[in-house]
Amino acid sequence: MKFSEEKIKKLVWDNLKCNVDQIVDSSKGEDQLVKIVNTDKGKFVVKFPKDKEMVNRQIFANNKLEGKIPIAKIMYHTEDCILETFLPGKELSRVKLNKVESSKIFLQLGEILAKVHQINLKGVGFIENQQGKYNSMKEFIDEYWLKDRLKDLLKYKTVTKKEMILIEEYLCKHEYLQKTEEFCLLHFDYIDSNIKVDKGNVSGIFDFADIISGPREFDFSRLYIAHHGDMFDLILKGYSQKLDINKIRYYSALTLMRLLPYLEDLDLKQYKKGLKLMWDIVGN
Repeated sequence: MKFSEEKIKKLVWDNLKCNVDQIVDSSKGEDQLVKIVNTDKGKFVVKFPKDKEMVNRQIFANNKLEGKIPIAKIMYHTEDCILETFLPGKELSRVKLNKVESSKIFLQLGEILAKVHQINLKGVGFIENQQGKYNSMKEFIDEYWLKDRLKDLLKYKTVTKKEMILIEEYLCKHEYLQKTEEFCLLHFDYIDSNIKVDKGNVSGIFDFADIISGPREFDFSRLYIAHHGDMFDLILKGYSQKLDINKIRYYSALTLMRLLPYLEDLDLKQYKKGLKLMWDIVGN
């Protein structure tokens, strides 16, 4: 992934005719370099995803959702970069809200997710050629989740072999929860750090690099992990469509299998909360 400040300045000038004043790194991980570019005509964002598919997924989401929910507008893209508008506000994870403000914001999050899920898709899993990579939910879970994610739990000593067997038994016993004939567009990383808030409203949803096709309940897993017991009911109220809470908990267990091996070093408090939730789900 090659880039330089000169390349970014040229990219912005060639496509927007703006002079760059400052470039600030806003990357959150290794999957995608993100630069906030301050210019004489305002702020913009330049992204350098690690592979072409991440670029394609973000373009796909933008084409489907622009004008329906608050997202950035893609101004220009190549196979290895995206130039887009800057979303106003602060990340929800960095904003302190009172009870009234929280209620309003989390209701809006449910309403926005309902609009995302109006986009019906074929196939299951990460989007490739405008549809999910796998033919069934079982194939997606067996290939992507059970084959590698369980190994990670042992590799990073998140669980013992005995505990891993309990997780496998839970997933096997509740395999029927995978069954669905309807798949739709899922953000798949719908968390506070990918949501912007400005003047008491949700002002932007971003980071569509990991979108998948799947059952609606799967998209609630990150929110359930973060907000079960407090704001989650408000999200469901804003969504205003019937959902199966048992499916949400099942997919939350799968999501925790992916998160827990890495979460301990990043956020010990969230790691302990997630581990507690995992055993609450698996034990019931």
